[in-house]
Amino acid sequence: MLKTLRIRNYKSIVDSAISLGRVNVFIGANGAGKSNVLEAISLVGAARADRLDNEFLSSRGLRVSRPEHMRSAFNDEGQNKPILISAKYQNEGTVTCEFNHNNEPYGRWECYYHGRAPKEISFTELLQNYSKIQASATLKKKNSEELLLSIFKKMKDAPFEKIDGGFRVKISVEADKENPLIQSLLRSWLRLLPSHEALANFVVYSPENSSLQLYQSEGQIEPLGRHGEGLLKLLEVMQRDFADDITEIKNDMRMLEWFDDFDLIQSNSSTTIALKDTFFSINTKYLELSSANEGFLYLLFYFSLVYSRLTPSIFAIDNVETSLNPRLCQALMTAMSKAAKRRRKQLFITTHSPAVLDGLDISDTANRLFVVSRGPFGETRINQVSAPALTDSGRPRKLSSYYLDGLLGGLAPI
Repeated sequence: MLKTLRIRNYKSIVDSAISLGRVNVFIGANGAGKSNVLEAISLVGAARADRLDNEFLSSRGLRVSRPEHMRSAFNDEGQNKPILISAKYQNEGTVTCEFNHNNEPYGRWECYYHGRAPKEISFTELLQNYSKIQASATLKKKNSEELLLSIFKKMKDAPFEKIDGGFRVKISVEADKENPLIQSLLRSWLRLLPSHEALANFVVYSPENSSLQLYQSEGQIEPLGRHGEGLLKLLEVMQRDFADDITEIKNDMRMLEWFDDFDLIQSNSSTTIALKDTFFSINTKYLELSSANEGFLYLLFYFSLVYSRLTPSIFAIDNVETSLNPRLCQALMTAMSKAAKRRRKQLFITTHSPAVLDGLDISDTANRLFVVSRGPFGETRINQVSAPALTDSGRPRKLSSYYLDGLLGGLAPI
């Protein structure tokens, strides 16, 4: 799980550090920079997947623009500096990703890792990584050769310590951050960190009614596409292999007063989702999904996303309130927070709805609320909101009330 995140020189974010929980909600005015936080995490995930091409970045939820505009544009200098994103993982150390681009047409983003290795390196690992570089198409093989020779020379003169199964030697060598051998070793070490590995599957989900209505379609990303593609197939697999997860989804879906049940019905070679309305006659058969309102589709998507064992363990949802009644927004946030804790998932959510805030219990340190705004020079500021004090009646005032009264900030200056 991500514990802290520091973002430097990414779009409107000049330098911001935040301490994260299991469920993280961001609220603020349009254009304040909420989605930029999600994109920064997605950029780290794309680096882990070794896919920094525009097609992959877009499919994960990044709004890709010209490389100089991906950096902070408050001065000309920032547009040529690297993007730096540091992620501290729970019990797994800190990793900094440095993203560079030459700003040339058809250029490609490159990521260089900075960080402390989580373990000692074995001689076998060193040679394996060196051999991998020699077999690759990199133009910097000579740099790796020189570094390996430097390591051998230092080892020759260093004292050896006998340990079980071999010897240990401590040496210090200098190398450029871009050295392929250094980067290859760091990547090998990072694959040992479960949270960093999980980021390879990070997606900023933004479901759309048009995609959810075509629930039988499948997208580029599996099991769920960022706009809602693949929902039917995921439910089929869950019903076959993880029936308890389907039960959990149905239980939470009953926050809709009319919802009683849904079922997957197979006919010939196709499968459809059928619904049962609580208020209909007991003799009435299931209704087709096309008869359902779009709010049902969004809820079904969100609960499938958070309950499934096949979806990412770390993910984001942009504008979670879309198509939902305010009271439903509150209930959804409460249910998703509980589900995330039970399923050990980490959520990043943006919203414009004050009602979402009332479903988030920030007295629980696992839940965090951040207000995002612009500073006096236009830079994005991210401030965590503390649990409100009790009122005279002994009950906490609603967060939505604080927000709408302007006491939390993050409202458009109209």
